[in-house]
Amino acid sequence: MKFNDGYWSLREGRALRHRGARRPDGRRDLLDRGADQARPPPRLTPQHRHGHRRSLRLTLPIGANVYGFGERFTPFVKNGQVVDTWNADGGTASEQAYKAVPFFVTDAGFGVFVHSPAKVSFEVASEVASTVQFAVPGHQLEYLVVYGPTPAEIPRKYTALTGRPALPPRWSFGLWLSTSFLTVYDEPTVTRFVDGMAEREIPLSVIHFDCYWTGSATDPALILTIG
Repeated sequence: MKFNDGYWSLREGRALRHRGARRPDGRRDLLDRGADQARPPPRLTPQHRHGHRRSLRLTLPIGANVYGFGERFTPFVKNGQVVDTWNADGGTASEQAYKAVPFFVTDAGFGVFVHSPAKVSFEVASEVASTVQFAVPGHQLEYLVVYGPTPAEIPRKYTALTGRPALPPRWSFGLWLSTSFLTVYDEPTVTRFVDGMAEREIPLSVIHFDCYWTGSATDPALILTIG
């Protein structure tokens, strides 16, 4: 982000230039220089300091919905939620997720990626219904506004910026079966599951052993070989 004579510019994935003017009240209006100007652009307020945290508030267009943040066990539309993007072992019985990402998409033509490995806190139209506020620890807040304009284009440009994985092997797209925290951990039990899938003519690519198998990895009864 660059500031020149009261103006600032932001470059995103396909090198579109966005320009904005600093208003008398300190806000900056984001003006899209691309071809599609059908939707109103997001409006950003200046960064604020809260001790050793930096925060920023982005104004949402009226009626805009927010999606994303990686794996979440909450309603699909994130409006009204408080989201902390921090990966930890939480399970499905809480809002804590394993694959959180500080990136969200809107149906207003743009997405936002907060470039930080730290715990990023988002207030999604919750504290203030017309805004998304995000904060990070430290003295610097770096973020990127990704212009679509379509919802499908936003993650495509985001992944072009952050990198895309190689195509997984073909077998990984098949059906996976998990032991799912069994009460009995032995070879006959798991083999019965695999045989049951074959009897029902259900193709099976992967058998997944849950974490409780590792606690007794030296137990001969848990050494399983599937031919």
